[in-house]
Amino acid sequence: MPEPAITPKPTGDSNPNPPPNIDDFKGLFQSKTFWGIVVMIFGALGRNWLGIDIEEETQASITEEIVVIVGAVLAIYGRLVASKQIDAIA
Repeated sequence: MPEPAITPKPTGDSNPNPPPNIDDFKGLFQSKTFWGIVVMIFGALGRNWLGIDIEEETQASITEEIVVIVGAVLAIYGRLVASKQIDAIA
C-alpha cells in the first residue's frame, strides 16, 4: 500500500511553535550587537562633537586601519566565544 502524499498533522497538544522560554532572552546591555552600534555611533559622531579637524587623506587612512583592526579583533573574539564548531561544506 503506497504512503499518502501528504503527512497528516499530529493531533493533541503538540505545538510546533512553543512560546519562548525566559532563558532564551538576554538583557540589552549583554548584547554584542547593542555595544557594536554604540561604538559605531560614537565613532561617527565623536569627531564632530570634539571639534577635531582632520584632512580627508589622513581620515581615510585612519578609518581603513581601524576597520581592519576591529574586523580582525571581532573575528577572533567571535571564534573564541562561539558555542558551536564550524562545519565544513562538503
